[in-house]
Amino acid sequence: MIRLRQAICEQLPQLKNACHALEVPVKKQQLQNGGRPTVEWILPSAFAQQEGELLDSMKKQRFKDAYVENVRIVPSAGRSAAKIEFQLQPQVFVEQLLQTKENALHPFVLCCGTHKTLYKSYVAANQAAEQRPEIAQQARDLFAALEGGTDRAMAKQWQQYRKYTIEDLSKVYNRLGVHFDSYEWESQYSQQQIQDVLDKLRSAGLLQPEHDGREIVVVDGRRIPVIKSDGSTLYLARDIAALLERLSRFQFSRLLYVVDNGQADHFNALFKTTAALDDRLSLEQLQHVKFGRIQGMSTRQGKAIFLKDVLDEARSIMREKRNLSATTRENYNLDDEHVCDILGVSAVLINVLKQRRQRDHEFSWQQALQVNGDTGIKLQYTHCRLHSLLDNFRDVDLDDIKPDWKHFATEPADALDLLYALARFDQSVWQSKEQLEACVLVNYLFGLCNATSRALKRLPVKQESSLERQLQRLLLFNAAKKTLRQGMELLGLRPLDQM
Repeated sequence: MIRLRQAICEQLPQLKNACHALEVPVKKQQLQNGGRPTVEWILPSAFAQQEGELLDSMKKQRFKDAYVENVRIVPSAGRSAAKIEFQLQPQVFVEQLLQTKENALHPFVLCCGTHKTLYKSYVAANQAAEQRPEIAQQARDLFAALEGGTDRAMAKQWQQYRKYTIEDLSKVYNRLGVHFDSYEWESQYSQQQIQDVLDKLRSAGLLQPEHDGREIVVVDGRRIPVIKSDGSTLYLARDIAALLERLSRFQFSRLLYVVDNGQADHFNALFKTTAALDDRLSLEQLQHVKFGRIQGMSTRQGKAIFLKDVLDEARSIMREKRNLSATTRENYNLDDEHVCDILGVSAVLINVLKQRRQRDHEFSWQQALQVNGDTGIKLQYTHCRLHSLLDNFRDVDLDDIKPDWKHFATEPADALDLLYALARFDQSVWQSKEQLEACVLVNYLFGLCNATSRALKRLPVKQESSLERQLQRLLLFNAAKKTLRQGMELLGLRPLDQM
């Protein structure tokens, strides 16, 4: 489908950045188009002033008839924006979706012990500091020594704790299918690096002294501390040092900070101060990707629930459900504990990712471990079901079968519904990337599973007497499995073949 989109956009300079904005219309509109495959470009508001000129130029445009059968131009009317409908060559459309030869990866694919002890120590230290101010002062003195590099023994101890923390975090991240290229810490920046930043801020006239000995920057009329009265630095100074160091090291075009909503003011100050300090940077390169907070949790008050504990509980629930299920077969080739862990992680992960990321919510064990309805278990079950069907026909070489539009045009409507669902995959991935919202892709995959389930019910393969129908349906379900698998992997899930 990506090739069809590119073929259209290559002929239109106006659409060069709209490749993934070409939408597959909803079912009702597809029916109005006689069931013929269509993609449409709805003119964004930015083009409103140029609508007449743009639509006139489109009328003169001739498209390659190998891809496009017809073009329909619909001017704006009332609140409905103008749009351009491209009726695709159906045979090319179905071939693009169902071809079985492996393509390149999707263009958007890329790639507790000590920890709990440190957490308990952190909680205890905060409680003690509330009762004895001298403890809080001692902590500030120790941090100043660590930042200044004057206490080698403590620096060595900090490196050791850092190592323990990475090892512990990596175990949990591995269960989630998450791998980081590097771990970086605000406290890793030396006093000299931070001093260089402070000197630059002073030279640029951005750092201003206060009567109480603090030094501040002014952002949007707000006076934001950078240096405390005792001379030690605050987060902002260290984050500026980190941002400038990463700019020099990576020469990035875009830098995303994925941090909760509560830090919006901090990142506004960081971005505006650093952009004013270094002309290599612009505000357009920097983005705070906000996410909601889990209400009722506080690390300082000892009210946090560890992800490892949630995943362990989810694994136990999956184990219990599999043991009680009448459909669970004994299979000595399966590592039950491994399967239960993957199912548990899938449930927890999708229950989070299906929400809008900026939405705050109360932690609930029931919600976190939900397994019925639109969940990660649904995605895994559908993938296993498709794998089982295709495995029964593993001797069939699907590469030798040519998809046939005429066949699908005579099948029950569920076949075309699934075809059009598959055609929306690229569009959903693009929208998810543009909005930085995983829920867009998650909800697309739920819809794909629903369309697949209906098609499996209405388009039997084993019981079908016609060999031609059997083979065409196998192509359809093979494409559904590949698309579902790719979407699941983009979300960090490990698709199971059996469960």
